[in-house]
Amino acid sequence: MNKNKVMKVVVFVAVMLIPLIYSFFYLKSYWNPYGNLEDLQVAVVNLDKGDQGKNQGDELVNALIDSKSIKICEVNERKAEDGLVNGKYYAKLIIPEDFTKTLNNAANLDREKAILTFSPNKKSNYLAYQIINNVITKTELSLQSKVASEVVANLKENKSFRFDDSFETINLPKQLNGKEKLEEVPTKMEEINDGVDKVLDGTNTLKEGTNTLKTNYAKFDEGVSSAYDGSVVLNNGIDTVKAGSNKLASGATLLDSSINQIKDGASALNTGATQGISQISSGVGQLVAGSNDLNSQFPTYVASVNSYTENSLNVLNGIKALGDANPTLASDPNFAPLYLGAKQILATGVSLDGTYGIRTNGNALVSGVSNLNNGINLLNDNISKIDELAAGIDTLNNAVSLLSQGSNDLKNGTISLDSGMSEVKNGTLALTNGLSILNTSSKAVKDGINSLDTGANTLNDGVNTLNTEISKGIDSTKEELKKLDGLDTYVEDPVEFKEESYGEVNEYGVSFTPLFLSIGLWVGALMAYVVLYYDLDKRYKLLGKYADNKLLQIVLYIAIAAVQGIVTGLLLKLTLGFSVENIFIYYMSCILIAITFMSIIQFLIINFGDIGKFIALIILVLQLAASGGTFPVETISKGFRVFTNMLPMTYSIRLLKESLIIQDAGFVGKNVLALLLFTLIPLAITVVVTMIKKKNNTNNIVENN
Repeated sequence: MNKNKVMKVVVFVAVMLIPLIYSFFYLKSYWNPYGNLEDLQVAVVNLDKGDQGKNQGDELVNALIDSKSIKICEVNERKAEDGLVNGKYYAKLIIPEDFTKTLNNAANLDREKAILTFSPNKKSNYLAYQIINNVITKTELSLQSKVASEVVANLKENKSFRFDDSFETINLPKQLNGKEKLEEVPTKMEEINDGVDKVLDGTNTLKEGTNTLKTNYAKFDEGVSSAYDGSVVLNNGIDTVKAGSNKLASGATLLDSSINQIKDGASALNTGATQGISQISSGVGQLVAGSNDLNSQFPTYVASVNSYTENSLNVLNGIKALGDANPTLASDPNFAPLYLGAKQILATGVSLDGTYGIRTNGNALVSGVSNLNNGINLLNDNISKIDELAAGIDTLNNAVSLLSQGSNDLKNGTISLDSGMSEVKNGTLALTNGLSILNTSSKAVKDGINSLDTGANTLNDGVNTLNTEISKGIDSTKEELKKLDGLDTYVEDPVEFKEESYGEVNEYGVSFTPLFLSIGLWVGALMAYVVLYYDLDKRYKLLGKYADNKLLQIVLYIAIAAVQGIVTGLLLKLTLGFSVENIFIYYMSCILIAITFMSIIQFLIINFGDIGKFIALIILVLQLAASGGTFPVETISKGFRVFTNMLPMTYSIRLLKESLIIQDAGFVGKNVLALLLFTLIPLAITVVVTMIKKKNNTNNIVENN
């Protein structure tokens, strides 16, 4: 098989494979762009200083890194800015220094949004911006959930609030329901406060009661002490009275003996006055001595009996009054016998009849003794008066009878007094013992009352403190509830990503203009050669395959490319109406790109013929896939990335972006230089090869002639 037949087969097969090659390369390169985002670099500048031992900025950076959705590069501000400008980073995210502090303040009324600055490089690749923006949106939603969780956690830790189990799962509507529940807290606390006020009233009443009890018990304690002292005095008085009673008994015996003597003397005087004058005189003398002795001692005895009787009655009345006033004391086993004995004595007068008789008859006896004494003295003074003696004897007999009767009464009263005094003595001893025990016990009771009073005061102070603290708590809770105002709205959007785009792209089409303009100029150059160079009718002699002046033809095709570039750029701008940042660079870029593409295609077709056309098509497909005109280069299959910087369309797209979107110093020159290399190298080769071919053809003609 000769060479021509082989070429025919190769060309035919290539033509048949063009659809497959085109679709395969393009699909393969962009088969899963969203699955290759881990190489899409985004600069993160974390300036967060943290707050309260936490750093939300670090947590955010770590969360972005762990998500592996894009490649996070944590750098400083300068490196981030440089990388954004030179295209190393597709975006820059700045976390402010007060990021954590702002989020921690979310539960307070002066809350503010945390603002993160997001600067995408739309010029570098618009689809990259949309991809990264999607990641930022997810991050924003994640931050919203995190902030909501932090706010609820802070509120749960806040002593002013209490949450039930419905708040364990972070859910915004539940938070709003929680706010409604919290708004009920002041009302409930006010109800509690009303109850505390009632308790406070009760404690005040208790305090007043304990003060009254303390005062009254002090008086009672003084009364017990006085009663005890009185019982001791009474006991001593009883001993004195008993001693006087004994003396009275002795005096009564002596009196009775004297009266008998007087009575005998009177009888003897009555029977024999004359004979008994001397005896009467002697008896009168003795009678005067006994009467004087009786007259001096008897009033003292009567006074002692009266004093004893009054003291006994006062003690008994005091015991009865004490028992009547204090039923509890009356039931005390130590006091009860004393109390009952006093009541019985006062009710029946038992054991006091003798003393009463002494009191009643004693006065009469005193009076009689006094009269007797006066009479005896008178008798002694008038003993010589015999005439008056008989009458005096009768009077004496009567007085002696009365005296004898009074002496018997006195003797009987003294016996009763002695018996009553023994009973009173026993009662006063029991009273003294009981009062001693009561006096000792009252000190313990007094201490208990003092403790009760102290406790009541402490309770009152505690209730006052509770009342004050509840009031403060209500005020504090109301203040805390104010902090919930707007919290539901805040947690829906706590973080704002402030976008400060680098290279603003206002229309979606502007971002794709560099790609499709470059494709159009490449296809235009290819079609110029396919149509004009391979014109079988030879209508374009200077542009056809068989033109004589090949060097002129090369220049003409370069000129055609320049015209294509400027016409295409002009008409696109006029018809689509997109804005251009630098009109001069825009048109110059269109001309340079068209000339570059024409130079490459010219090189391929002139030097390789049909195979060159096939190679030009393959290069077009590679450029569509690997130049970064649509998806970012980092998202295409790694096998195609190696071609990115080898393809002229990569630099044409970058150069057009400098004129359409934003111009960076130095980048225009770099891209222009790359395109000039892609232009001059193939053009130089084509010119050299053409000149060699022309020289060879000239030599062949000369040899043939």
